[in-house]
Amino acid sequence: MEAEHQVQIRLLTALREALGKPQGRDAARVLLRQLLDFSEAHFVSEQILMRQHAYPGYEGHVAEHDRLLEEMRQIVLEW
Repeated sequence: MEAEHQVQIRLLTALREALGKPQGRDAARVLLRQLLDFSEAHFVSEQILMRQHAYPGYEGHVAEHDRLLEEMRQIVLEW
């Protein structure tokens, strides 16, 4: 999981850098989509692990994943 979190951080950093450049909108659009796609896959794998280990806060954590993904999808749509 930690390696996947590092990928998310790298994507966020690249997105921030792209947004800071005058011609970065196209790159930012691609990075935002990559971040959404990766996060969807990451959250599924994280949820599988949480279920396997009977994670006590599973429902709340899944709800947070769902909220974050919905916000990201909305940003992608509005972009």
